[in-house]
Amino acid sequence: MLRFVALGITLLAVAWAVWPTPPHAPPLRLSDGRFPNILLLTIDTLRADHLGYVESGPNDLTPSLDALTNAGTAFLAASTPAPTTRAATAALLTGAYRGGHGVRGNGWSLGKRSPVLAELLGAAGYRTAAFFGNGILAAEYGFGRGFELYDSFAKFRGRGFSKDEVGVDRARDWLANAPPEPWFLWVHLMDPHGPYDSAPPEAREKVAREDPRPETVLEMSKKNTGLGVIPKYQKIQRTNRASVYRWRYRGEVHHSDAQAGRLLTTLEELGLAGDTLIVLTADHGEGLGDHDYFFQHGWFPFEGSVAIPLAFRLPGRVGAGVKLESPVSLVDVTPTVLGGLGLPIPDSMDGRDLSGALSASRSIPMREGPVFTASTLLSGMSAVRLGRWKLVHTPPPPAQIRPEDPWKSDYATEESFRLYDIDADPGEAADLSAEHPAEQARLRALLAVWESEQNLHIGVDRTPPADVDPRLQDMLRSLGYVD
Repeated sequence: MLRFVALGITLLAVAWAVWPTPPHAPPLRLSDGRFPNILLLTIDTLRADHLGYVESGPNDLTPSLDALTNAGTAFLAASTPAPTTRAATAALLTGAYRGGHGVRGNGWSLGKRSPVLAELLGAAGYRTAAFFGNGILAAEYGFGRGFELYDSFAKFRGRGFSKDEVGVDRARDWLANAPPEPWFLWVHLMDPHGPYDSAPPEAREKVAREDPRPETVLEMSKKNTGLGVIPKYQKIQRTNRASVYRWRYRGEVHHSDAQAGRLLTTLEELGLAGDTLIVLTADHGEGLGDHDYFFQHGWFPFEGSVAIPLAFRLPGRVGAGVKLESPVSLVDVTPTVLGGLGLPIPDSMDGRDLSGALSASRSIPMREGPVFTASTLLSGMSAVRLGRWKLVHTPPPPAQIRPEDPWKSDYATEESFRLYDIDADPGEAADLSAEHPAEQARLRALLAVWESEQNLHIGVDRTPPADVDPRLQDMLRSLGYVD
């Protein structure tokens, strides 16, 4: 009898070893199947190449964010669908390109045509709160949908309009009294956005002044846009050297990193870090002289303005120290969070669920796909990236650009398609269309379909709405988006 029992136990052991394992919890749930808390940390105007996890990035500018990304999975080729805040944030929250969410630029509000992440998480039982430092994201413009608490720490007048330390203080207070239910907290830091005078001087002095780019002396523009000039809203008295502005930008980034570090430390101190999914990203980058574009964003879909950080961390669930090279987009964030939690992904979303590639236990290779971006300003430029290749389309110039305008350049005088090998040429200096006509044709076909779907044709969406309220106009002017 005992021999039969022993044989039975042996057979059960063998069967357990070869039998398919039971279904795992969705990759972004906790190991016991519970929903994690979620912290969405976005930093306005943060270029990807200013973080240390990027191979070409600095190693001492963002220690807090580098520690976060190194403890999770980071994407090395993430881009924004739009290099301005409202259109980019709408894409982040809805998982859709502009044709889906309807926000064509900073003059448009986010309507109710697409569900947003906070609404979907709230319906699943999450408590929701947000603290934001950019006034154009105010609830009256549609970005507060789904949040029980939606609190601004922006100041709308004068320099120093945003103090990230204030926003982090408010977020820390909220965390100290966080509800017992799983929560979704969005914190949008603002300091890297111009003018570059938000960080206190003592914080800026911690940043090296050595500039990796050649010194350039620029004219001060009387407008907030232009090539080869310092835009009016960025003006700092007694200097027109580009290196000083880049140093000040680095100081703003370093200061925001310190504030992010305070927030992350609070999670640790409160014992919340182990059960919190952290998503780090930005709305867009910033021109620091790339393509003669200084201290602005919105016009060009080049890497300086559209390459952004993107990283996920959830201890024990998301792979640690992983760096993924496939191009991804800000529109992928919301589908990834929903899919990773095992929640339905609405058909309105254009983005991909990347959660399978994040799993620490059974990472699934990512499926390569194209990612798209488009200017929200007058240029109407757009771009598509697939793997190492990127195609930039400059449409025929609109009638609104006059010969004497500062935007009259080779990017704005005639239609063109430029092909770049981003792996070999991250600065997008060499057009390889003639050497690789098949790649150009393939990407051109993809981009043409997307432009049609997004209604990017000439004359359709190059003019902002006429009913923009005066307060918003003042904010847009202070941020450099209008003259």
